[in-house]
Amino acid sequence: MPADAQVEVAEQFRRARERYVMGDVDVARSEFLGVLIRANAPDADVPFEIWAESWIYLGEIQLLQGRRDEARAYFSKVLARDADYRVSPYEHPAVVIETFNTEREARPAYTRPRPLPWWGYAPFGVPQFQQRRPVRGTVYAILQVGFAATSVAAWAVIDQQVALYHQPGLPPDVATQLRDRAVLLRDAFSMSAAGAFYATWLTSVVDGGLSWRKDQLGPPSVAVVPRADGMAVQVGWTF
Repeated sequence: MPADAQVEVAEQFRRARERYVMGDVDVARSEFLGVLIRANAPDADVPFEIWAESWIYLGEIQLLQGRRDEARAYFSKVLARDADYRVSPYEHPAVVIETFNTEREARPAYTRPRPLPWWGYAPFGVPQFQQRRPVRGTVYAILQVGFAATSVAAWAVIDQQVALYHQPGLPPDVATQLRDRAVLLRDAFSMSAAGAFYATWLTSVVDGGLSWRKDQLGPPSVAVVPRADGMAVQVGWTF
């Protein structure tokens, strides 16, 4: 955000706070929302203090109008970015500080997901079987066994062709045919099947890792985001 834009958003925040102190709550709410909408712009660089205080003032308005749940949802936005944020007693009444601290205490402590166990990197659908998803594990196992068997069988035929190719006194045209056949088997079957095997293995590992992380992170998150016409609830999952 350019320097002049930062000055404008700071001025908008100052104006919103001034109107709120004067008792013009509706205009103050619109101004605070305007600050948050600008903060959501792709090139925004709104100072954290202004962003956080805009949410807190909006929560204060909700709280003083008897909408405690909405106020806590707004306070939660600030705590999600800074769990140690403190509300100034010189700027906000005691009831706001108390509610803000209550929301802080109610937030679950962040737990870093445990690393994927050793079986999460195993082939043949082992990650899915360990996570009690047998259908998906069976699909991965069948595919990987098939690709591995194709690659091994192709190499067995290639070895036969190479052995024949090295026989003494072999006519040149026959030797050329054997060589071309070995190259074809290598490129069209063995290497392609081996590549498909490793690709399927990698897919199984990634799939297992995502499921492992999702199982630990729990239910979807719910957030309140500002919009030009008010507020919206946003539901999201962490992967």
